[in-house]
Amino acid sequence: MKFYTILCALTGFFAGTTLQAASERHELQSQQEAVINWTTDFQAAKAAAKQQNKPMFVFFTGSDWCPWCVKMDSQILSTPEFQQALAQKLIFVKIDFPRSSPQDDATREQNKKLKHQFDIQGFPTIILLDPNGARIEKMGFQAGGGAKYAQKVIDALDAYSKKSAS
Repeated sequence: MKFYTILCALTGFFAGTTLQAASERHELQSQQEAVINWTTDFQAAKAAAKQQNKPMFVFFTGSDWCPWCVKMDSQILSTPEFQQALAQKLIFVKIDFPRSSPQDDATREQNKKLKHQFDIQGFPTIILLDPNGARIEKMGFQAGGGAKYAQKVIDALDAYSKKSAS
């Protein structure tokens, strides 16, 4: 009887440990899937958006000099709430205009053309594009955190989908 009690206790312990480990692996996998993978190559992002049939989130920023851009990144774009809501739904492109950080000539030229193409007047600016590159929405900084901003993006995408479906 003692052997049976010990066997049951050990089985329960190992089953609980296994379930906890599986739960932790699932949580880690969910967190990894919720990380935004930014690119700076607009043409590659455009091709990926078309291939994956996903909209694009194009972030025009002055990462090393613009205080509102730094706030946008830290208070919205880098939050777990924002990333979990949108990481798998969009292709993310960062178009940066640094003043003191190094940037290669090809990227600098690409960014200059995109700023003109999308008529960017200030930073930060977000341009949402459909998978074919058509403009959905132009947005700026809005206080309220990552979850609120993610919902604003989702609402803009939903409104565009309804409009283009009719």
